[in-house]
Amino acid sequence: MRKQTYPRAGGASFWGFCVGAALGAGLLGAATPAAGQAIPFGGRTAAMGGTGIAHGDDSAMPVLNPAGVALVSSTTLSLSASLYAFHHVDVPHFNADADTLSNGFQSIEVSQQGVASNTVETLPSSLAYMLHLSPGNVFAASVTIPRSTTRRFVQNLDLASKDPTGQTGFVVRDQLTFVENYGQFVLGLSYAHGFGDRLRLGATLGTVYTSSLVTTQADRRQFPANASEFDHIVDNLTRDSSSLDLTGIFGIQYDLTDRFSVGGVVHSPALHVKGRWEFNQDNDRVETAGTSSASKVREFGDSIDAPPMKLGAGAHYRHGDCWAVALDVTASLAIKNDRRIKATRTESSVTAGSNPTASTTSIDRERQRVNRVNASVGGELRVGDEQWIRAGLFTDLSLDPAVGDNTDFAKQLDRAEVLTFPFNRYGGTVGLGTITGPVDSTVGLAVAYGSGDTVRLDPLRRRAMMGDVELQRTSLEKTSARLFDVMFFVTGTVDFKKAAGGVGGKLGGS
Repeated sequence: MRKQTYPRAGGASFWGFCVGAALGAGLLGAATPAAGQAIPFGGRTAAMGGTGIAHGDDSAMPVLNPAGVALVSSTTLSLSASLYAFHHVDVPHFNADADTLSNGFQSIEVSQQGVASNTVETLPSSLAYMLHLSPGNVFAASVTIPRSTTRRFVQNLDLASKDPTGQTGFVVRDQLTFVENYGQFVLGLSYAHGFGDRLRLGATLGTVYTSSLVTTQADRRQFPANASEFDHIVDNLTRDSSSLDLTGIFGIQYDLTDRFSVGGVVHSPALHVKGRWEFNQDNDRVETAGTSSASKVREFGDSIDAPPMKLGAGAHYRHGDCWAVALDVTASLAIKNDRRIKATRTESSVTAGSNPTASTTSIDRERQRVNRVNASVGGELRVGDEQWIRAGLFTDLSLDPAVGDNTDFAKQLDRAEVLTFPFNRYGGTVGLGTITGPVDSTVGLAVAYGSGDTVRLDPLRRRAMMGDVELQRTSLEKTSARLFDVMFFVTGTVDFKKAAGGVGGKLGGS
């Protein structure tokens, strides 16, 4: 019976949330994840809820704890992929709490209470080559996609007012399409060395590329009572950013006994190399009275969206080759300036019958993070000579500040900036690991539920906000949001030494 080498795969994580809404008068807000959605990677680690700091040795180690690379006993090539990932995000009461609202003077019929996004993704999550130089002396090169998000919200909202006699007053029609694509890519070069039979040290130099693209198309029309004319606002927004950063990951694993191991890992503060920030917003307005106006906002500059500093610790206990349990705890620490925008902002506008105006200002603002602690626990049970059932639980808490009643939304809206709302995720994993000849494979399922708060416009004040920017800034209120994820993942690792031995045996036999 072959001895299990206890590999590990990608960490538990966080999954983020995004949604957009037309605010009228050229102001638009959209919720977007600060760190994207976590993707399972590695084999055993992914199936065990992301645990692996203390005694992991699979393709997740270059990012999770590079010390585990030293446990690799021969040269291997590993590929992880999310073959099917379904992501659902909704804000059930983004527009209203009921189909009919009343302010005491009139009732308002709402055609769509909330908004939702349903997306399906298929993508690889990691590729790792581990070069076994000598026992306990291993070099690794890896490409990892730890986080990825795709969101698409479409809204077709009608708000119709009626007076006490049942006569229709006004109709507001909002049409919105919001799309976001977020990805994080880590290119890692790792080296690990074992000192004796118990101590392992490792380090990874990571090159991290983060990209985010948000596009919003909003069309809003307000029909006055008993009139064929209407106020019309068209608002298009694009935010395109990227950030290239360097980070160091340093890890240790130590076997206190033959059964019990502990480990630790540090992700250093990142060194920013280069970034790009481009923000475009075009707003066109035509009023019933015949007045028309147009405004443009342009921002160009540098974006810093570096991975956070992290500290992690883990413990692992195994009972021979029969079963094992593991626990990991990681803390993400907010570092000043690791998420920052430095850009030049140009605003221009023109109104019928007036001279055009234009202004240019410099922007230097920080996008805040908060300290977070996440945990994961997992276990495995041997059910055959070469098969293991694995399962785990994890938390993934957002790095964004919570949305509060006293949040300074006005400042964000004044800059036409994409709003950021946090999501806290809780989930579980289950998987089956199998060794067949030189191939060690894992198939598994990860499920997560998340909740958080976002903001919405006061539905009873939408009509009044049509031309009043100051009123828009004071008409935001909290509402709840939620997400649900289901991801099917698979990992395959080829042991070149075993593969060569198998081929050599066949050749020798012939």
